[in-house]
Amino acid sequence: MALNGIRPEGGKRESRFRCVTIIFDIIITEKKSMGKVKTPALLRVLGIGFGIAILVGNSVGIGILRMPGTIASYLNGEWPIMALWALGGLLSLIGATIYGEASAAYPYSGGPYAISEHVFGAGPGFTVGCCDWILNTSGNAALAIAASEYFITLTGAGISKAVLASLIIIALSAIQWFGMESSKVIQHSLSILKTLGLLFLVAAFFMHGRATGAAYPAPAVAAHSPVTIFGAIVLSFRAIFFTYAGWNAPVYFSEENKYPARNIPRSLIWGVTGISAIYLLVNASLLYLMPISAIANSRLAVAEGSDIVFGAHARLIVTVISIIIVLSGLYPSILYAPRIIFGMSRSGLFFPFAAGVNKYFIPGGALIASAVIAVLFALSGTFEFVIAVTTFLFLFVDTSVYAAALYSRMNQKAAFPYHAPGYPIAHIFMILVNIALVASIFAEDPHSSTYGALIAFATVPLYFFYKKMRVIG
Repeated sequence: MALNGIRPEGGKRESRFRCVTIIFDIIITEKKSMGKVKTPALLRVLGIGFGIAILVGNSVGIGILRMPGTIASYLNGEWPIMALWALGGLLSLIGATIYGEASAAYPYSGGPYAISEHVFGAGPGFTVGCCDWILNTSGNAALAIAASEYFITLTGAGISKAVLASLIIIALSAIQWFGMESSKVIQHSLSILKTLGLLFLVAAFFMHGRATGAAYPAPAVAAHSPVTIFGAIVLSFRAIFFTYAGWNAPVYFSEENKYPARNIPRSLIWGVTGISAIYLLVNASLLYLMPISAIANSRLAVAEGSDIVFGAHARLIVTVISIIIVLSGLYPSILYAPRIIFGMSRSGLFFPFAAGVNKYFIPGGALIASAVIAVLFALSGTFEFVIAVTTFLFLFVDTSVYAAALYSRMNQKAAFPYHAPGYPIAHIFMILVNIALVASIFAEDPHSSTYGALIAFATVPLYFFYKKMRVIG
């Protein structure tokens, strides 16, 4: 067996060298294709229900509690607000069909990394995988901090937010160590509770009806004052687009799905349709209950609406629902972040320990590594900065999947059991939408965006360094 094209010469020397290379190949797994790597397999135990549950859990988050006020501060009209939320759902649905197409063609653990590595090769795959893992582990720290804040508010516990956040990450990771069966039950339960909680608020807002004007502060200048209508639309849509983010969660579990070619696209399409309906209902109920000026003056419009409807009990209700929402978003992210480096490690693109599977058929080494990094982010206090710069990484990862699906279909690089409608126009359109969003982010926050771009570029020399050290093939 040759290693990196090196062929040994001489009898005993050849024999010794061959033994070394065999051991080295086994340890670091330098295969180009994950389908050829003989490593312990993940169990195929998941179906459409889990895909929808983890999509709803990962996507519906604190954004829907906060963003209605942000959007109302940009726009002055109920129909423009509802139209942009509907447009955000439509574009997410287009993106979901493309993700479903790519994932059905490349049903491997790792999500966007696996798709990019199979289509574009090890180098681009390494960059996408690193960026995706960084933004998810740092995001886990941020969500854990948010959960700890709500918990402390609810209980009055005298504990550090960073410490409590770390304990939450460790506890959820420990639960996931014992297999997907328990994780399925927990994720289903959290997603159902989250959905019921939001629908409860929607029903309460509609039943209450429009309150008297005396219940609201006088209209004030919006926190954001776009100069043009176009600027208001761009800023509003960007906020809506990021509220929808997270619907790609099912693709990280393609290798664990019983029928990925059928189930992953359906989970994505039905899941995105469901969260679009939830977002439209929440916004419609808020606009029915409160005038736009009151929504625009609020950093947490749902809490303001709850104050009107529930009075003294509003704080408890909103806090409990918020904790459920945050935990429901944190649990799936902790669940799929290890799949990224698990897939990378099996291709020789990450350290070998992450390719291991424990006795419960969970990528144990990758789970521990992801938890440790998330805890370090939570304890360091630097995760806010990381979250600011990873907006660029989020868009970069999505664009890589759209480009991979387009390139692969154009060059017939794989069999596609599911075809996204609108090819190639839809693919090109979504790439251009993401590029436009990147440009608007750079224009508004060039400092953080530049750091985000530097993180992505930094993976290139890191890849060649690992390659030189024979960590990757």
